[in-house]
Amino acid sequence: MSIQARIHFFKNISDSTPDTTTSSVSTAAADQDVHSLVVFFETLITPARKDFFIIMSWCTIESDPGVFTSLIEDIGVQGVQVEELYALDEQMFADLSPVYGLVFLFKYESAHDETSESPMYASEEDGPFFAKQVISNACATQAILSILLNCQDIDLGETLSEFKAFTSDFPSDLKGLAISNSDKIRLAHNSFARAEPFVVEERKATEDDDVYHFVAYVPVNGKVYELDGLREGPICLGEIPQLDSRDAWLQVACPVIQKRIEKYSATEIRFNLLALVRNRIQAYEEQLSVLAEAGGNEQAAAQIQADLAAEKQKRENWKLENQRRKHNYIPFIIQLLKTLAEKKELEPLIKQQLESRNAAAASTAKQ
Repeated sequence: MSIQARIHFFKNISDSTPDTTTSSVSTAAADQDVHSLVVFFETLITPARKDFFIIMSWCTIESDPGVFTSLIEDIGVQGVQVEELYALDEQMFADLSPVYGLVFLFKYESAHDETSESPMYASEEDGPFFAKQVISNACATQAILSILLNCQDIDLGETLSEFKAFTSDFPSDLKGLAISNSDKIRLAHNSFARAEPFVVEERKATEDDDVYHFVAYVPVNGKVYELDGLREGPICLGEIPQLDSRDAWLQVACPVIQKRIEKYSATEIRFNLLALVRNRIQAYEEQLSVLAEAGGNEQAAAQIQADLAAEKQKRENWKLENQRRKHNYIPFIIQLLKTLAEKKELEPLIKQQLESRNAAAASTAKQ
């Protein structure tokens, strides 16, 4: 609904309610007031003032395990974290067990993404929680939420627990709208947006643009599902093998991911695989507690202590990196450039850089 429509909507509501204190105001004057309000809002949303409404949009964020771990903690989820995987390796999965779900980032190409096989869409009654993607820049967060909202073993916290209960009977498109309109989820997501010196008008991607997409893989009720917000519904990949392992579902999901990778060019290496796993610090601390109670050997305890220390250091690194991501360096950079210009040092530095770049280009051309 446009701003004009919204204003006239609320005007019509107010007009339908008798108000003796304003009965003397003429209809023309009321229409003029509405017109003035429309002009005011249209002034606010010019490209130069779009930052005024940034809170209502979804910003692009980096695909990084530290970012997603902090994001889900900001929403209120406890006891889990996100890990980046570099291979579909059984030993790596064993070290991270339990694995609650996988998120696969890939370069989206409609020709490759369209499968020749008819996907087995699950019905909304017996299938997993599924939300269609209705807004750009939110697919990473939506993929993470697709795992969280389908896992019974995770402490979702108040925000997601209420959201799940509230949207339980919604169709998939309304669930997508509910995600996009959740203030708490959107604010947590946008807190990792990079500061920009200029507000750039959004545009639709062209054929020459690289477009990336996130897809989630999750086990639900004995089956493995692919959850892609651009699809019509959750895709059932098959039954989970009857094995004595809670991560047996990976034997169904991993071949599908590998097959998707092989569809692309051999030179395309821009993939990213993330796993939602248990909080590693808590897992190591519990292992130490069990060893202590059982009188375990010192060598095993020492190894777990080393792993615990490394995990705590990784968390500190994530915290520092996230602080840097969120900090706005633009005022400092602008002030630095102004100071260099005032001291007559900026132009020589620019000239020096251009000469160096031209020399490097000429050297490359000769080769």
